[in-house]
Amino acid sequence: MQLQLEFEPAAPDVHRSTTGGSIHRSTTGGSIYHSTTGGSIYFVRQRRARRYVLRVDIDGRVRVTIPRGGSRRDADAFARKNLDWIRRQQAQRDRAALHARLNWRLLRMPDWVRDYVLIHELMHLRRMDHSPQFWAHVAEACTEYESARQWLRANGPLLR
Repeated sequence: MQLQLEFEPAAPDVHRSTTGGSIHRSTTGGSIYHSTTGGSIYFVRQRRARRYVLRVDIDGRVRVTIPRGGSRRDADAFARKNLDWIRRQQAQRDRAALHARLNWRLLRMPDWVRDYVLIHELMHLRRMDHSPQFWAHVAEACTEYESARQWLRANGPLLR
């Protein structure tokens, strides 16, 4: 069996513009400040945020949330101070995207159930959730996934 995976970008939670240096309103009530450091770091002002927060997006860009009353200069300093943490998070994300942990109990399952489990894990490379789109990808790659799930629910605890 051969699978071809096409990656889908994560759904954006804010509107981004290609013009650098300007402020834009997000869909969540914040403002976006584009970084002047090459675009790998971007800043979002959130009125409800109480502290500075770093998050690494699925595309590798770093999001810095600026809390109410916070300044862009303080956010820049916060991002620079935590740059090592950012790099470690990006490296972990890259390694996690290439590795899946599989349980030894897979050896005790029928082949068609094992195929479903492996396809399920591989589909997480396309979507990192269990949304309807994720299940559509699984159904496309494994037509008998529903019966495999039923088998796992009925017999999974017995595999110990």
